[in-house]
Amino acid sequence: MLPAMNRYPFMIALLMAVLLALSVALSTVAADTPPEIIIATRPALLVTINGPPEYVSVKGSSPLLWRVANSRFLLLKDAQGKHYLHLYDGFLESGALDEPWRAVEKLPKGARIAEKSARASRTTNLLEGEPDPKSRKKPSIVKS
Repeated sequence: MLPAMNRYPFMIALLMAVLLALSVALSTVAADTPPEIIIATRPALLVTINGPPEYVSVKGSSPLLWRVANSRFLLLKDAQGKHYLHLYDGFLESGALDEPWRAVEKLPKGARIAEKSARASRTTNLLEGEPDPKSRKKPSIVKS
């Protein structure tokens, strides 16, 4: 037989708290928009940013560079708005985050400072790739 609820007021409070938590969780799930599905017909790399880019200055960089703080990857931006992504043994560049990327023509001086800092942090994915099992060489960006 179930105990009378008036004898156990804490059970009523607990039940109400659980129901409230469930209703909040369910309303949050229902309110979320589905993720964007991206289809690529050629080799691609998904570099994620948690929300809109949040830029922080790279200490010691001259000219000044900013790093995207809310990404696990080393993404930089210069004063002209050009973006740089560390990949393999170098960098890619793009006029904006959502534009095509190409091998860097001229790397800003502060990019190597940012790379060194990211390497020391051990929390940034520098997208260096795995070495070849035979030659033990890491992948490299080759400009054609």
